[in-house]
Amino acid sequence: MNYSKEILDGLGRGLNEAELLGAEFDFERELLACTFNPIVVDINGKIPVDRRIQLILKNVNRIVSSLRNSDWDDDRQQAETFELSELLSVVNSFGGLPIYGWEFFNCREDGFKRWEDRLSFDWRNQQINGKENTFDFFQEGHERHLDIRVWFEEIHLFDSNGKKIEFKSFMDASDRGWRALNSNPEVSKHYGIQFIDKDAKPDIIE
Repeated sequence: MNYSKEILDGLGRGLNEAELLGAEFDFERELLACTFNPIVVDINGKIPVDRRIQLILKNVNRIVSSLRNSDWDDDRQQAETFELSELLSVVNSFGGLPIYGWEFFNCREDGFKRWEDRLSFDWRNQQINGKENTFDFFQEGHERHLDIRVWFEEIHLFDSNGKKIEFKSFMDASDRGWRALNSNPEVSKHYGIQFIDKDAKPDIIE
């Protein structure tokens, strides 16, 4: 399925600084399910009690990953081998760290080329031609880094109760969240991101 740049950019903005709570592949249904805690605010200006969303990537054609005991930019460190069936436990071992940036869907090849020859696994499904879209995400701990790329056809979003979320609703909630985070110290405190008052004068230490 082809998605517009507006949709993919909006979903990317919505996932910026979202905590990755889990990622698991369903071999029977050939889909990847990722659970995130995104930065969102509801239409009433409140932070939802349960912010979790599930990102489902359907008709997966290929998944590759690279787990390295080094910083992300160490081009010499080789990958630790593990199986796709172990992805959830490997992701969980990072403790729910956020992903950050603005581009996760259909990214340029530069980032992938940096680690494509150092793979922990390379799972392929020859029965599905699901290379229309890609999703790149990661976990970055202290001298430990996990990269994942998925080739797939369809994107679906659900809330923690399994109710489908429309793309626009998620994007709007994310945009409200970032506006509130950048203007409301209570919201930024909740999300653990430093609020900077544009009218405040910084202390100067001589």
